[in-house]
Amino acid sequence: MRAPTTPTHDRRLAVLRAPLTLLRPSLLDTFVVGLLAAVLLDSMDGLGNLLLSGTSWSSAPVGALCAGLFLAVGWGVAVWRDTQARGGANSGAVRWLHAALGMSVGAGLLVRLQSTGTTASGPMRGWPLLIVLPLSVMGAASLGAAFARLWSSRRGAEHIAFRDQLAVVAVNALLVGGALWLAMDFCTMLKAAFAEPVPYAALLTGPYAASSGTRAVGLVAVAAAALWAASRWARPLDSHWLPALCVAGAVVASAVTRLGYRPSAMPRDWTATWQLDVLTALCAGAVCAVALVVCRGSDGLGPALYVAPAASVLTATVLWAARFGSWRHPFDVWATVLVGGSLSGLVVVLVALAAPAGLLPAWGAGRRTVTGGAAAVTALAAIASVVSLEHAGDAVLLR
Repeated sequence: MRAPTTPTHDRRLAVLRAPLTLLRPSLLDTFVVGLLAAVLLDSMDGLGNLLLSGTSWSSAPVGALCAGLFLAVGWGVAVWRDTQARGGANSGAVRWLHAALGMSVGAGLLVRLQSTGTTASGPMRGWPLLIVLPLSVMGAASLGAAFARLWSSRRGAEHIAFRDQLAVVAVNALLVGGALWLAMDFCTMLKAAFAEPVPYAALLTGPYAASSGTRAVGLVAVAAAALWAASRWARPLDSHWLPALCVAGAVVASAVTRLGYRPSAMPRDWTATWQLDVLTALCAGAVCAVALVVCRGSDGLGPALYVAPAASVLTATVLWAARFGSWRHPFDVWATVLVGGSLSGLVVVLVALAAPAGLLPAWGAGRRTVTGGAAAVTALAAIASVVSLEHAGDAVLLR
């Protein structure tokens, strides 16, 4: 006689007490959503190339936005509900699903609706996209999960309202859509580069991108939402010292080193000046993000969403104010050049950092002495980064 397949009484009570546990993402869900998102991305990119041919518009943001919205609804909401059901706790099973999502997106690039298989040049934008796109999706998924933990720690295990679901979709669409756009632009620049293609493509995709303003606005929107969630985070006061001290150490160290250190080999022209200022602000934010990951593991990605942009903006503002009288249009330079360029480059750094960091377990920052030591190491790392920039010369300048 077969055993009954209906749920037991205890199972029914458990579901009634925590209904969100039924909506946790599975490995099969992950592979299906990733495959369909990649097929949608490829199809919309081909359609965009057809419709936007002969114009100044690019098909990359169109395809990235469509696939990003699909992943935000099909993946981001499920992860958000799962995190909400666990009360904001970090889950090792969900962390490994990020890698599965990236692999399924890469596999989906090989399934084309326009033709069977791939052409001799590989999928859209060449074979490197099979490596870059899955890593970008992994990074965006890790950042989305970190943001969900911030929000869930503030809200608890209550039911998600409709406006909260809109926030889930919007934030995940910005993260995933932006990561897809970065991957597609990077592979396009990689094909156009001749000497040192990877650094050249990274610079043109990040701080020197033509669409740096749009990416900076998207990062600011995500950072503002993360800061709002963290400001109501029910955690001890000591847990907020690490982000504040990291920002202070990175900003002061980066700005003082950039303004006070002048190697004789550095070219003295305004193009080199503003580009090095942008990269200095970028380094300040990147050092803060790395420090938080080192101190807290994957739980450091949540605070990094607002700490790193804050460090970059403050550093760029200090450098801009120190040369205020030298700029012809100072306020335009601050918004469109310094802040826009540094935040656009920081998007690339956060996505690249989150891809491996999202697989790490979570650990605490520890005692106040550990927090103070981490802030001091952050300042030293910022100084070393800026000095390296000063001596890099034309290798980091777009000429």
